[in-house]
Amino acid sequence: MNAHEAHEYTFIRAWGLMRGSQFYYIRSEQERAAVNGAPLNAIYRNQDGYWVTTDQLTTEQRTALGRLVKL
Repeated sequence: MNAHEAHEYTFIRAWGLMRGSQFYYIRSEQERAAVNGAPLNAIYRNQDGYWVTTDQLTTEQRTALGRLVKL
């Protein structure tokens, strides 16, 4: 059983919207995060297989992302 459901990965959704990603891609990334047990503040998985999180963003990026999470 996964620790979190795909829909709980709201930061992945917001990051995808900021980047102009298609909904199907955002959803697949949320599902991959859930299956892989990514932290809830994950925004994407990099080429090395590590989940990049909101902790690694600049203040400006975090502010923009925060606006979208509330949608």
